[in-house]
Amino acid sequence: EEGSGDLLMVTPPTRRVDLTREIDLVEEVARVWGFHRIPSTLPSRSAPAAGESAQRDLESRVREILVGFGFHEVITFSFVDPVAFDRLGLDGSDPMRRALKLKNPLRQDQGIMRTTLVPGILDAVHGNLHRRNTDLRLFEVGRVFLPREGEPLPEEPRRLAGAMAGQRSPLHWACQTSGVDFFDLKGAVEGLLEALRIPDIRYTGAHCPAFLCPGRAARVFSGHRELGWLGELDPEVESRWDLEASVLLFEMDLEALGELSETVARFRPLPRFPEVVRDLSILVGEEVDSGELLQRMKEMGLRWLERVILYDLFQDPGRLPAGMKSLTFRIWYRSQEGSLTDEAVNEEQERLLEGLKEAFGARLRT
Repeated sequence: EEGSGDLLMVTPPTRRVDLTREIDLVEEVARVWGFHRIPSTLPSRSAPAAGESAQRDLESRVREILVGFGFHEVITFSFVDPVAFDRLGLDGSDPMRRALKLKNPLRQDQGIMRTTLVPGILDAVHGNLHRRNTDLRLFEVGRVFLPREGEPLPEEPRRLAGAMAGQRSPLHWACQTSGVDFFDLKGAVEGLLEALRIPDIRYTGAHCPAFLCPGRAARVFSGHRELGWLGELDPEVESRWDLEASVLLFEMDLEALGELSETVARFRPLPRFPEVVRDLSILVGEEVDSGELLQRMKEMGLRWLERVILYDLFQDPGRLPAGMKSLTFRIWYRSQEGSLTDEAVNEEQERLLEGLKEAFGARLRT
């Protein structure tokens, strides 16, 4: 049938029940006319912004690394229960409580936008534990929603959160297993940061989230840039969430990880001269953070200091002065110009000890 202008009215014959849409007719015309007569063209496609592509690449790397560590990804709702903050034990001034309320929530337990991934991942842990899936390694990548003063829309940074619970390794006749603890979680986080090539990692136990156990929690930094936190969930919070096992949590700022991550590995030549290894045992107050001691050592600018780790903690009121603890560090010294002598290393060790005395009141344990 003829239409008006460029419009053509077409009525397919009754035997052609496959012609139901406009595109079916277009395909039929192309077939009769000949596909070989239609010139080939590439479809138009807009390339993603460089920043978005880099963020997706980072998240793919994070997922690959954590799956390699035995974690499983979960996806939870962006809406959470308003009482979740009470169950976490957050006080009224905690920044996490500054959440956006929904005007028309579909359910009462999804009335606000999340400011942390913790409630969702704890719900996932709860669901798994009550289905007798007790050995858990879970993580989630998602947005949180942080209100901005004077702005109609919130800030939506992307975060990474994870949880561990259950046994450290599968049941096996050849070895005894035990439950996961803070150091298992810290090892997973350290492995992730090392794989992302994020430099100068340090930890501090001060000002951790209120829902973590004091002494079994830490904030994570790269230099002076805060990356996130990790620790063991407080037993009272576990009780409020009806969790039947000890749970360990971490949460990281994905945007900070992306800014600090090095995508290209840097080559370092093999050392030409041998290292010298020394141990240093010191007495400090129980309130002194070992992470601060390590950071101070690295910032002293010692010429030959290559690496230092804490490998022993000793606390015994009966054998140490009151209020003191003993920390032992293993220190590697190396020169790129020649082999170090004992005298040179002793002088370096003395400068190190003097710096710790000035900053923390440390003294050599004899």
